[in-house]
Amino acid sequence: YVESILRDEKNSVELQNGEDVRVALAFPNYYPLGISNLGYQTVYRLFNEIPGVRCERIFVYEPPLDYFARTLESQRQLNEFDIVAFSLCYEVDTLNLFRILENGRIPLLTRDREGNEPLVIVGGVITFLNPLPLAPFVDVFLLGEGEELISSFVNVYRECKSHGFSRHQCLSRLAAHENFFVPSISPKTHRKLKVHHVNVRAHRPAFSPIITPRGHFGEMFLVEVGRGCSRRCRFCAASYIFQTYRSNEITSLKQTIQAKAPSERITIGLVGSALADYPALPQLCRWLLQNNYRFSFSSFRLDKLTPEILQYLENSQIQTVTGAPEAGTERLRRIIGKPLSDFQLYEVVEAFAATRIPRLKLYFLIGLPSEEDADIEGIIVTVKNIHRILLTSGATKKQLRVSINAFIPKPFTPFQWAPMDMEKNIIRKRRYIERELRQLKEVTVASKSLRGELLQTLITLGDERVGLALLESYRYQKNIFKLLPGYGVDSSSLLYQPREFEYPFPWDIIDYPIPKDKLWRDFVAV
Repeated sequence: YVESILRDEKNSVELQNGEDVRVALAFPNYYPLGISNLGYQTVYRLFNEIPGVRCERIFVYEPPLDYFARTLESQRQLNEFDIVAFSLCYEVDTLNLFRILENGRIPLLTRDREGNEPLVIVGGVITFLNPLPLAPFVDVFLLGEGEELISSFVNVYRECKSHGFSRHQCLSRLAAHENFFVPSISPKTHRKLKVHHVNVRAHRPAFSPIITPRGHFGEMFLVEVGRGCSRRCRFCAASYIFQTYRSNEITSLKQTIQAKAPSERITIGLVGSALADYPALPQLCRWLLQNNYRFSFSSFRLDKLTPEILQYLENSQIQTVTGAPEAGTERLRRIIGKPLSDFQLYEVVEAFAATRIPRLKLYFLIGLPSEEDADIEGIIVTVKNIHRILLTSGATKKQLRVSINAFIPKPFTPFQWAPMDMEKNIIRKRRYIERELRQLKEVTVASKSLRGELLQTLITLGDERVGLALLESYRYQKNIFKLLPGYGVDSSSLLYQPREFEYPFPWDIIDYPIPKDKLWRDFVAV
């Protein structure tokens, strides 16, 4: 199985021999998802670009290899490495972090690890937000963007190793760095932790050095167009934790694609949370098509989806256009910071209907702060109006996919003080929307697992106690919500009660990118 994975890969990363630092880089989910994650691939490349460092990969493997805990490249056990590094993007993947460590014969709790066992480090967007639920299991968190943090970490670790420092001495040295959170030591320093951001133009654009047909998106070369977002939607963490919007120069993007993407016809995945704001996007799309590349991107801001961009997507043989109105009425869209008018939305749908692209996918949130029954009705009316436009456009047959997901309060946003909607309300609203839209032809309504959403919210808002309850839930296959009272956590209060300005968030140990009082004023104002 492992040999077949490696055989299918086009991998431009060269692994070193004679290394003095050995890193096992884990993605706590299955291979198709991990290999399609640009952050994971970038960290793999960055580690291996450091002289004397050899970084190998490990994933969650599917049955019957679900107890297999060896790296792809050498099939070594995890406990044979100096460092076990996790790239963590999704809260619920915490359970798979337990699984990988346990299968790799590494004690799950930091307090149980001996001096000769690997350091367990974690990076990724989840650590920007709230690392506290993972604190009992992680030796070091790298807070920030990896282009410069990874080399800083390796330098400190290598110095500790060369001097023969004990595990505790090494952790103490790492804790002195303002971007490293060492749970066993950092809280005693009483200083705010900082998230490190880079000047993206000082580095090569992030790209995927490994391309494989086994990826979630197939054989796709990923390249980062920009990072961050300046839109400040009040529910969206990406608008706040990544500071200002930063983009790569189009010349640099072209050079990276020409130098690193395979020469045969391949799809280029353009990555960025604010692609619509990239000023040179039309020129980049034209250049890609002129050079026989197809291209794709995930979600696109609907008020920026022009007929020109749609034409480029059609020429690239894209199968689905994805956008996120988020709310069903203009009133609620203004409140959440996404002032998309109905006129703009329907204008885009009419332009889409004129193309040969077969599918339109739209994301909506329910349970948003200030939501009223009229906003739920608004989702139904909006979808029916869009469906009517697609039916009467005279263009090719279209499919409309609608995703209805629950609002989850995110750290460092104005809505961090807002509660999640009650479970019974989420169920009622979803059922009503599904019932009203069920009869529409070519319309599919889907949503995430409510259990998964509740677990995600719990990990998003919780602290170390939630993490320990999660471990017990994992070990004994128990319902975590029934375990929480034993750890002093009232889940109803944590998830469903509004919070005041003085509420002590677990992530208050991290320096706010935007002052907390400013976020509060924005929250109160709407």
